[in-house]
Amino acid sequence: MKETITISQLGSTVYNLLPNLPAIAQAGIFSSHSRAYYLGQSSSQAMHCRARRNLTKNTTEFTFQTGKGFENWQAGDHVTLSIFWKGKKLKREYSITSGNSESISIAVKKVESGIFSTWMHEHCHPGTRLQISQPKGDFHLAAGLPSQIALLSIGSGVTPLYAISQSLLQKNYRGEVQFLHGSPSPEETIYRDEILAIERALPGFQASFYHSREKARLTAASVLEKLTNFERTTSHVYLCGSGEFVGPVQKVLRDEGFANIFAEYYSLPASTESATGASVQLTKSGLNIQGAGNLLELSERAGLKPKHGCRRGICHECKTTKISGVVENMLTGEKSEPGSEQIRLCISKACSEVQIEL
Repeated sequence: MKETITISQLGSTVYNLLPNLPAIAQAGIFSSHSRAYYLGQSSSQAMHCRARRNLTKNTTEFTFQTGKGFENWQAGDHVTLSIFWKGKKLKREYSITSGNSESISIAVKKVESGIFSTWMHEHCHPGTRLQISQPKGDFHLAAGLPSQIALLSIGSGVTPLYAISQSLLQKNYRGEVQFLHGSPSPEETIYRDEILAIERALPGFQASFYHSREKARLTAASVLEKLTNFERTTSHVYLCGSGEFVGPVQKVLRDEGFANIFAEYYSLPASTESATGASVQLTKSGLNIQGAGNLLELSERAGLKPKHGCRRGICHECKTTKISGVVENMLTGEKSEPGSEQIRLCISKACSEVQIEL
């Protein structure tokens, strides 16, 4: 005998479930809750390339038509691009260099043996469609701008700082800006002409370029020389580039008393420490591992394949629960509390016996 349910009973059942449903189900698919839920659940969307132009002999700028969720991106944000290549989904993070509510641009440097950058240079043309994530990041200008700002970069690390420089121009910033950038040569300097145009437009903006092929490298010493008159406690310093550049410069600036340093790494700093011997227990897989390197590398050496993206602490794809123990953030040197918390495997190394939900 079939069971029957009355309309009244059905309504009561749905009402009881309502608090547990997402806002989209409670308020209707055309409500603001619906749009917010959709954007929150959709990590990426298909966008087509509108234009491309050569910046240097090995760097190309790509401009994409944007969709919903890009209206309020900030200078310093990045996006994740996804492609399918030989049956695999590949991801890569790129800083937004410029744009508006309708389009964004990124700069892609072709890296030798780099699968993703090579694909972009060879296959991405006007009309090509790619999956692109919502803008994200925390490498932004502070809400209250100080009277002195330093923007320091090498190589492709210039891309978010170029975007930040444009933001200062749009704000008609009247403070002092020292823009210091290192590259192999003038011809290989990404956005050199555009940065010089900003220098001409903003009275307090000074750009200095250092070229290794001309035996003039951007170092911690040259940074300190340019920032001699900067107030240590009130000025803001933004650093972007490889770990070999950002790490040492950041340490010297801290030792000199600079209090407000914001850094983004394009590669992790080289570790000078030997293996700590700290034991890492992976609770889900039942493994115990130890050795030198970050927790992502240790897990991979043990045969696991944790979810990850950038491998340098930017995308948060490898965020995992640390159940207990102390880990060190390899970018900042800060040590965690011993209790449960979320950590990023790619920039964390064990400082004591650690348990991870992996």
